[in-house]
Amino acid sequence: MRPPPLTAAELAAIYDAEPTATIWRLMHEIHRLRAVVIRSNQIRTMIGARYGGSVTDAVWAAWGGGAGRGAVPDRSTNAEAASEG
Repeated sequence: MRPPPLTAAELAAIYDAEPTATIWRLMHEIHRLRAVVIRSNQIRTMIGARYGGSVTDAVWAAWGGGAGRGAVPDRSTNAEAASEG
């Protein structure tokens, strides 16, 4: 079972316990990724309301519904995998 997403207070406590540049960068990346998921959901809702939602709901469900799957592709990882293949 996956642990629940960290709250803003929990993330702040992590940074307070280890206020390094690396942790700051990780916090920024977490914030950026959460913003992407929230915006994606807003777009999905907007399209779904206009076109009945069937296609966008199916895509959203297949993607995991924003449930923190951690499957965000990394361009550098994808480039390395392509060069190895």
